[in-house]
Amino acid sequence: MNDWNDQYDPLPHWVYRRSDGTYMEIGAQLATRDGRRTGNAYVDDLVPHAELGQLAVVVTDMGSSFRMTLAELMEAFYPPQYIMRLAEARARRPLLDPPEPTSEN
Repeated sequence: MNDWNDQYDPLPHWVYRRSDGTYMEIGAQLATRDGRRTGNAYVDDLVPHAELGQLAVVVTDMGSSFRMTLAELMEAFYPPQYIMRLAEARARRPLLDPPEPTSEN
């Protein structure tokens, strides 16, 4: 009974495709290792950094966003199993950093 493989199971509706475990991929679904530190998240974008190289823009289920190196991703999250549909992931996260109000508001 240990030969179960989910390769042929239907994917959840929010999944674009299965991941090969690569953290630095836009849409990578990130399951937290420690919920006291951060919640589940996904990679929203990849940005260059002059000193650190490539950084992942990570957005949590609660809408917090921050940038992380590959080493930080590996420490905080389990290897991704899925690549999320980005438009759906973005639509389901609340906006925690709304634009600054103008003097006219």
